[in-house]
Amino acid sequence: MNIYNARLQLFQPNQEIFARIGEMNSIKILVTNTGSEVWYPYDKTNPILIGYSYLNEKGLRKEGIRTKLPYNISPGESVVVNCCFVIEERLEKVQLRWDLIHEGKSWFEGYESLVLETTVDLNTTKTRKNVMNDDTAIACFNLSKKFKMYSNNYSKSKELITLGLVRQHNNFWALKDVSFEVKKGETYGIVGFNGSGKSTLLSILAQTKKLSHGTFKVNGRIAALLELGAGFHPELTGRQNVMFNSYLYGITSQEVRRKIDSIQEFAGIGDFFDKPVKSYSSGMYVRLAFSLAIHVDPDVLIIDEALAVGDEVFQRKCYTKFEEFKAQGKTIVLVTHDLNAVRTLCDRASILYDGNLVFEGNSNDVANYYQKMSLTANLQITNHRDDSQQKLRYGNGKARISSYSFYNETGEESSVFDTGTVLNVRIIAEAVDYIEKPVIGIIFKTISGVEVYGTNTKELKCISPSVDKKDKFTTVFSIPNYLNEGTYFVTLGITDQSNGEIVTIDRLIDVTFIRVLSESKCIGLVNLNVGGAAEINVN
Repeated sequence: MNIYNARLQLFQPNQEIFARIGEMNSIKILVTNTGSEVWYPYDKTNPILIGYSYLNEKGLRKEGIRTKLPYNISPGESVVVNCCFVIEERLEKVQLRWDLIHEGKSWFEGYESLVLETTVDLNTTKTRKNVMNDDTAIACFNLSKKFKMYSNNYSKSKELITLGLVRQHNNFWALKDVSFEVKKGETYGIVGFNGSGKSTLLSILAQTKKLSHGTFKVNGRIAALLELGAGFHPELTGRQNVMFNSYLYGITSQEVRRKIDSIQEFAGIGDFFDKPVKSYSSGMYVRLAFSLAIHVDPDVLIIDEALAVGDEVFQRKCYTKFEEFKAQGKTIVLVTHDLNAVRTLCDRASILYDGNLVFEGNSNDVANYYQKMSLTANLQITNHRDDSQQKLRYGNGKARISSYSFYNETGEESSVFDTGTVLNVRIIAEAVDYIEKPVIGIIFKTISGVEVYGTNTKELKCISPSVDKKDKFTTVFSIPNYLNEGTYFVTLGITDQSNGEIVTIDRLIDVTFIRVLSESKCIGLVNLNVGGAAEINVN
């Protein structure tokens, strides 16, 4: 078996593929890792990506843009990838050769892996069928947004002077052939890493940015809360800004005057409502903007991460308003990094990654998929770092932790655990010198560095025998997990306490992290609701 080997198949085998020259297009490909090595798409030096090549007008093979895999792909694992492509040459048909590429090293074809060839019809007379049903609030068809990137102002001027005959720019695609529908009365979430194209997409829907290719349709009036304080004049008061901005929503002056007191009350900024907005804090900005947006009685409300600025009381008011909107059958599109909000508020959701819509489904499936992507993106894999890179490791070196793994109650390796279950940790170490009684420990910390829980084999009454040079010893912790929902970093260590002193042998600080999910919500770092009860007696 080759180390790097892949099987690529069209997700829809009988799909007719056609595209327009110079526009972003995409096809779904089922990719299976048939090799013996894990694919690491987030490797900063040599990531595994999907690419394509084709013969241009001169008969020379040209490589196209890359598509990123969403997460690490283990041997035998498959994933459906929305693969993007652009054809610049004026051809009638083109044969695309799809393959994975070990960036900076080799195409998989060089490892004797098979490629996938697809024929693309570039006949521009063919059009996609874009049909919007009556029960649909928003329909997006093949949306793409392209920005021209210049190295300096001189290059831009040179291109303008030559009327574009001398090309001086590179294309940056912020959105790549994005298609989805939002039903009337549905709350639709959009999640993704920073720079994935979420704000660009919402700006297009709110018609504050023009799209490059594709179409979209919206049924009803839109109210959008995008950039903080967008549309507010700093010298005008909050009241004056509300009056002027309401005209942009098509609201008559009589209707605004009738709602102005309600807008002021919901914003909750007191006397600042009649002061210039340049004196507002960021929280006041978002309060006023959100209050205005929900009082224009929109059919579709678009919100871009604005709630992260408000305090808990204001967020609670907003969530209550969401429920009211949902009861009235209004449509909400919400961009957020808060997966709890996605699970709680959204009926469906999607994930944008590198401008590409990589996954769409119910809110719980999307949250789980995004967590897998997030953990893959941030997890530092020990096997892919040499000793010079491991700056957070220290000790006298008499033993070294060689590997570690986490398992759930069913024995499956995992990095996501539910509150109330047992968390199993296996640590394998190798002795470099004789150690009389090694003590192995583990610590869990919050993202901010607060140590929530720590223990070791000595505290758990597990006495280790002595180990000699080159001995390998394995330690397994079984820990009841009462951590509250969140992300926790893990520190591992080995000490020698045989002489009454604690001597550090090997310590790996924040070597990895786990994600904890909780169905029952509570306040604090630990969740004791599991098995808990309450009783009320009225006399």
